[in-house]
Amino acid sequence: MANSLGRTYAVTAIVSSNGLGHLRRTIAVLDHVSTLVDTQISLVCNQSHWERLNDTWPVAARLAEHATVTPTTVGPLWSTESEEIARSLRSWPDNIARLTSDHPADLVISDNLAGVLQVRPEAVLMGSFLWSSVLSNPLLLTVPEIGAFVEHERTLLANHRPPMLCVADVAMPDVLDQTTAVPLPWMCQPHNGITRNTLREHLPVVGVAVGATAAIVEAMCPMVQRLARCRGFNLAVDPQLAACVPEAGVLFRDIPLQDLDVVVCRPGMGTLTDCVGLRLPMITLREHGNSEMDHLTTRMEQLVGAPSFDIYSDDGDSLTTMVRDMVVPHRHAAMRTALGRLKTGGIQGAADWLVRRLTKST
Repeated sequence: MANSLGRTYAVTAIVSSNGLGHLRRTIAVLDHVSTLVDTQISLVCNQSHWERLNDTWPVAARLAEHATVTPTTVGPLWSTESEEIARSLRSWPDNIARLTSDHPADLVISDNLAGVLQVRPEAVLMGSFLWSSVLSNPLLLTVPEIGAFVEHERTLLANHRPPMLCVADVAMPDVLDQTTAVPLPWMCQPHNGITRNTLREHLPVVGVAVGATAAIVEAMCPMVQRLARCRGFNLAVDPQLAACVPEAGVLFRDIPLQDLDVVVCRPGMGTLTDCVGLRLPMITLREHGNSEMDHLTTRMEQLVGAPSFDIYSDDGDSLTTMVRDMVVPHRHAAMRTALGRLKTGGIQGAADWLVRRLTKST
């Protein structure tokens, strides 16, 4: 759409470094904004995430034509080790003022992080959780850097109550209580072009994607080894798990998600959004001490009946049983139907809202 206002809007997006899904969502929304108004975009994000998406995803490559990218570590990095989280926070307060002053903008978007409100109180947050909630575990709060970060974020949220674009189905309670939430459908394209509604004619393909956290990979190893010995499906695993099951033969990263029949996954928002967009049945893992993962696991069970397992207390037999159940045709079809009922199109909804905010004072 041509910009009838005859001006270019400067937009800065500060994206959490804690996973590829954060950046992918932000890029998708900014790309759509750029089809509605003329924009000059500054993107502050993790360098390796940007390089990966820019090399492999046409949407990122298209945005790169009119965006300036500042590579840096943004905000906290989740870990099962509190010291690693604290280390990721030590330079963050100093970075906020520098990043916002280096990128003057008509609109600032911050991914899950409220700290930017100290410098740009009118900033818009985006995401379905708040870091001040995820890090509010009493044991984590005893670490000075984490306790100070959480207190500062909560104070800024209370003082400014910023708008926050979130996915209505899975927004955490604190998002609804502490921000001016803007509930949206899932941030993927509307269900279309999905022609395969049943299991493939031959052996189904089950993907296992648990991320790179060492403790989770270690706990998953024996479970995946049991899966690899099962008949009735083929297995594709994360590169981190490949050494555990060399007989699997196929790496998860080497096949498109749409070629899977079931995925066993750590339920990050990026992975869940892909599953919703593709109507891909899932089995989720519960992760100790991470309130966001626990919330998302519970919500997907409520929304679509996705089973979950505890990697630290369930045995490998229970996961094997879940996978076998999920490749039973009528159960597989039931979850695909449930996934198809979820509302999608949140990328367009977020872009429309941001454009209204950009242009309301012009």
